[in-house]
Amino acid sequence: MENNEERKDTNRELLIRLREETGMSRKEFSEYFQVPYRTLQDWELGNRTMPDYLLRLMMYKANRRYFLAYEAKGSDGRRHWRRTNQNGNHGGVSGMC
Repeated sequence: MENNEERKDTNRELLIRLREETGMSRKEFSEYFQVPYRTLQDWELGNRTMPDYLLRLMMYKANRRYFLAYEAKGSDGRRHWRRTNQNGNHGGVSGMC
C-alpha cells in the first residue's frame, strides 16, 4: 500500500495531466469544475492534498462530458474543446456543466 506522500504525488500528477489534456488553463479548469482557483493551484503545486474521490469524480466528468468530441482550432495552437450532442451539433464550453 502506498504511503500518503506517494498518493499525494500521484494525485497531483494525474490532476495536472487531466487539466493539460483538456487544454484548459487553471482558471478555465477551476471554473468548469467549480473549484476555487487557489485550491486547484495548491493541489497542483503539492501544497495541499487533493481527496481521492474528487479526482475520480473529475476524471469521470471529463470522460463523460468533456471528451465526447473535440476539434482543434485557433492560430494559437491551443485545443478548443467542444461537446457534440446527438444531432452532431457543437455546444460551447460554457454550456457543458
